[in-house]
Amino acid sequence: MTDSTQTAELLPDASVCYGLGVLFPLCYLTAIARVRQNGFLRFHSFQCLLLFVIWVPSFFVRIHSAAVLLDLWFGAGLAAWIACVIQGKKRKWFQLPGLGPLAMRLAGTSTLARLEGDQSV
Repeated sequence: MTDSTQTAELLPDASVCYGLGVLFPLCYLTAIARVRQNGFLRFHSFQCLLLFVIWVPSFFVRIHSAAVLLDLWFGAGLAAWIACVIQGKKRKWFQLPGLGPLAMRLAGTSTLARLEGDQSV
């Protein structure tokens, strides 16, 4: 078994962060003390919240002149959400362009700890 396979087996299934919308991330980030939180789930919880903050308005905003753009935005958000669910299920540190680095900063998860597979960050 390789080191990356062993590291992936130690990581929790992050698809739960995305599968339950914002419910799990909000509960996880507010109910569990930060010192006991898993850095991997903390990162994915923040990335999920950021994704939903920029994606959900496309459900409700309907401007006739921008209908095509809003439909494209909705489709891009859906594709990003599906990619996050799949990569989370594979236990990977998947970063969405633009949102991933911000989620990493908000989660306080360092790149070095990510590369070493450290969950305590």
